[in-house]
Amino acid sequence: MAFSDDPRRIQVKARFFGQFKYITKKREILISLTLNTTVYLLLNALIDQFPELNQQLFDDQLNLHSWIIILINGHNINIYDGLNTSLNNGDIISIFPPVAGGLYG
Repeated sequence: MAFSDDPRRIQVKARFFGQFKYITKKREILISLTLNTTVYLLLNALIDQFPELNQQLFDDQLNLHSWIIILINGHNINIYDGLNTSLNNGDIISIFPPVAGGLYG
């Protein structure tokens, strides 16, 4: 993965699993973001590109659904600062829906 050459921007890879892969029609994307971006801001940037993600990720009070799992470089964001976790250039963010069998499993 190429790192951003602009010192004011970072580039991260977002990976989608289960229903998120079907919504986005992509397994992963590279996304360029401003420096000092958080997981929350990344999710909002993804929603700008894929509006259907909004209700899949957040409830009516804009809280992340408790069943959504988000990893940064293989580590759950909950061991850091949750949605306020800062992202770095080159990070890989994996977004998982509820784990279950069926159509999206």
